Amino acid sequence: MIMQTLSITETRNSPAVSFDGHAFVIKGVSTMVNAMEFYKSLLALLDECAQEAPRELQVEINLCYYNSSSNKCLYLLLERVKRMIDKGFRVQVTWCVEDDDEFMREGGQTIEELLGLKFHYKQVPFNGERLF
Repeated sequence: MIMQTLSITETRNSPAVSFDGHAFVIKGVSTMVNAMEFYKSLLALLDECAQEAPRELQVEINLCYYNSSSNKCLYLLLERVKRMIDKGFRVQVTWCVEDDDEFMREGGQTIEELLGLKFHYKQVPFNGERLF
């Protein structure tokens, strides 16, 4: 088993990321101009994880805002999660939505429908400190 861990600290325009082999969490804002540069290591990590024996994995996306460049990367990331499910991994994807944030809810629903996944939606309180 390769079991890699990862911890990335949140910045003004990039999310905090943690991965311990069983839980994968992305939290904060994702507004980088070149989001692929940030997300490529996360995509590679999931590709590596998919080569291991299937197991349970919790994925939580808790972003208060993301731009269109990040949207594509989130789609690619969750596409890899779908492949893992198809290989026998038991994955729960939790998509967090701040109070009354229809943009984030609709973003999750769009990705969910395009990939044929089933998300668990979790209501989280509005965090004014995360505003730009």
